[in-house]
Amino acid sequence: MDDQIGGSLHRNPLQPPPMSLPAIAVAKVTASSFVVGEAAGRKPCAYVIVDVTCCAQNALQSQQRLCQRGPVANGPDNEPGCLDGLRMAISIEGHCTKLWQLGAPQCQTLRVGDRWTVALKLGLNQTNLAARLSASARARTRNSTSLALIDQFLHTLEADSKRSQPVFVRAVVNYRHAFFPEDTMVETGTVCCVGPLTTTSSHTALANGTLQNSIIHALDPGFGYFFNLASTTRPENHDPIKFPPNEAMRFIEDFRLVFDKALPRAVETDLASLDAYYYFRRNAGKTPAKTSTLQKSMRRAKEAMSKLSIKKKTNVD
Repeated sequence: MDDQIGGSLHRNPLQPPPMSLPAIAVAKVTASSFVVGEAAGRKPCAYVIVDVTCCAQNALQSQQRLCQRGPVANGPDNEPGCLDGLRMAISIEGHCTKLWQLGAPQCQTLRVGDRWTVALKLGLNQTNLAARLSASARARTRNSTSLALIDQFLHTLEADSKRSQPVFVRAVVNYRHAFFPEDTMVETGTVCCVGPLTTTSSHTALANGTLQNSIIHALDPGFGYFFNLASTTRPENHDPIKFPPNEAMRFIEDFRLVFDKALPRAVETDLASLDAYYYFRRNAGKTPAKTSTLQKSMRRAKEAMSKLSIKKKTNVD
């Protein structure tokens, strides 16, 4: 134990000094999703965003664990290394169709603070049993007997148990660490269960900020495009996804459709800026690079924010 003499703390010479544990760079893989359901008047679909961030950590340090050599001290400011040759493999389980996947399936190097993002859009098969039974009945000819119609209904009910199974998106990332031998690979990953907001509210889904931050980063074209992000910070190194303008605008529209009233003000501001960016990229056929184009883009963003403000004020009244 340490002894306190004359108001100063003296370490017991028989006690080993605290250990200094260095931090090393690791890949943190997260996945978030949201579903646009049949209630929105569209074909059900889901968006999934897979984020790979490089962070420095030490499990002993973060857990404040003790070891046989003594207590753990604050880790030194060491070089954590970097991650090389990253590759992502995505597999999908469940009754759905992959409509598109955007973002590079591999990344050359990630350093602490860097981010790598891949986005997917899935088409979900119709989940409304009544609608499927109705469609099944219409598919039968007029000459079908009642018994044949019953058989068709039973077949639809039997298939319903399989179609109602959830959709899982699994992302596995393999990489090499700069501290490890060349032939040593590290593997990590995550699994995302895709489903509608049935067990939680939209406010709860946005509570920790993971979903909206992932969407903003996925849509962000990066530095040098005349607008700053209000809801999050751009990473130093971020390889932006080359979104087709129409798909990006539909992405933003669907996200607003599901979470409209729950979106924080800063997120609304970023979505308005991104919507304006992709709107003029679609119309101009190129990235805005002139002040006049910037003014048009920001005017569209301000108009969108004005409409949102009026809508919220009306709801309060």
